[in-house]
Amino acid sequence: RVTAALCRDEELLRCFEDPLFDIHVESARMLYGGGREELLEEDREREEGRKKDSRRQKSKAITHGAAYLGGPRVAVKTADVPYAEAKRGIERYRRGRPLLQEWWDRVECTLKSTRRITTCWGRTRLFLKRADQSALREAVAHEPQSTVGDLINRAFFRLDDRLEALGAWPLLQSHDEIVCEARVGTEEEVAEVMKEEFEQKLTLGGFEVVIPADVAIGDNWYDLEKWKG
Repeated sequence: RVTAALCRDEELLRCFEDPLFDIHVESARMLYGGGREELLEEDREREEGRKKDSRRQKSKAITHGAAYLGGPRVAVKTADVPYAEAKRGIERYRRGRPLLQEWWDRVECTLKSTRRITTCWGRTRLFLKRADQSALREAVAHEPQSTVGDLINRAFFRLDDRLEALGAWPLLQSHDEIVCEARVGTEEEVAEVMKEEFEQKLTLGGFEVVIPADVAIGDNWYDLEKWKG
């Protein structure tokens, strides 16, 4: 969603409004072909250990790097696919998402004219290195990665304050999730507060974006069940 907003891709943002929309399935269809249900079933088989990999998983790894100007060599490492497959996948992805190039061009113009990239939170990174391709890749990655990072860090600190009254507290942050501990009987209230803190409105590329947050409850990581509140 963040990248779609920065690209000003209104069509893709509308797709995200559909609760059944899966961006990684759509990317897999773009890169490899196949129907939605077929791709989802293949991915379930991978998760259950019946398949080594899936088109959804491979396209997820390829397109993540490609959105930030990563080349085939990056995809080979992250997606564990042959070089030719990674190169072909990146080319198809860029053809299918032409607004990416316009976003990259805007970032490059800003980088060369001001040497600064600022996020919606006001966090500014100053680039003192030469404005070459390496600097451009870092500049492109800065706004979406820093935006989401600050959203999660902000949620962690606010949860530390808000959950105290419920006898709960955040324990740790793991990539894009926060693990909290709560007293038995307060799970529902804690889940509501967590979802509220994560789902903050962000203004990006002239669009208001909310990144949906899933909450799961359980006695341990293995027994977690998705909260349906």
